Amino acid sequence: GSQLKSMGSQVLAGVGRLATFTIQTWTLQTIYFGLVTLATLGYIQPYRQISYLFELLFATSHLVSCVTSYVLVPTMCKQWLKGDFGGIKVSEIPLLGVDQLTVHNFNIVSLHIDAFLSGQRLVLGHWGLALSYASYYAAFAWARCRFINGQ
Repeated sequence: GSQLKSMGSQVLAGVGRLATFTIQTWTLQTIYFGLVTLATLGYIQPYRQISYLFELLFATSHLVSCVTSYVLVPTMCKQWLKGDFGGIKVSEIPLLGVDQLTVHNFNIVSLHIDAFLSGQRLVLGHWGLALSYASYYAAFAWARCRFINGQ
């Protein structure tokens, strides 16, 4: 088991909301779609960096969905079956609400639609982008846990 102390229940608001990988991914996706919109309307040049951002988001969005769907939700369902959540209904389990399912899965839908409509391509040689971002987030999460939460 983990030797980390529980951080307890936390309210994520303001800049603190950026502590989760999901929110960081959505923030980058908002920037991406903003840049794509500006490029489509002719306000900026369609730089190659926009495509790099697409490739990064494609990988991270799938990671968010997979981790949520195949790790976090099953773990919470097991906890619910053991009675760890008290007498709540299965539909009230955290991460099973419509809002949570949307936050953790709709980003994939929007990126697939974008890829279909814009012709964006994934270049296998750019796999390091996603690895770099994952490494950044691992360092960020470690620093947050170590220095902000005192663990």
